[in-house]
Amino acid sequence: MTRRLCFLIAVAAAAGASAAAAATPVVPVFTQHQIAKRAPVVAYAPGRLAVGWHYKRWTVEQGVLRIWFANKAGAEITFVAAPFSGNCAAAKEKTFQLAGVKVWWSHTANEQQAWRCVNGVKLVAATPLATNRFADVGLGRIVASGHRIR
Repeated sequence: MTRRLCFLIAVAAAAGASAAAAATPVVPVFTQHQIAKRAPVVAYAPGRLAVGWHYKRWTVEQGVLRIWFANKAGAEITFVAAPFSGNCAAAKEKTFQLAGVKVWWSHTANEQQAWRCVNGVKLVAATPLATNRFADVGLGRIVASGHRIR
């Protein structure tokens, strides 16, 4: 009986830790409030990141919001929210449907990026990492999880 109780306690603790980790926002709540005050038109943030990545910093300049994330190796992903009008699919190389959200992707020799448009705002996730170091669909997931900060 004692073994079974210990097992159940361990399972409950692990479930609680997983739930707490899942509830921790990618961008700290305090930072989200600052972003919403300083840049209400482009106040968006991703809800998901790849494992091993963490929030680094943010800026808003000329109405464009940039949020940086880094991993332990120092590589970076930048999430950008900017006013946009036009054809959101222009310059796409690939299209993904992620969690019911259409996301486009392209790359150059120096960068890959995924993006989507919502309510006159273009959300972009970009990194200089090659696709064999960070998957194209991984960037797509970050953009697909982008949500309005209130």
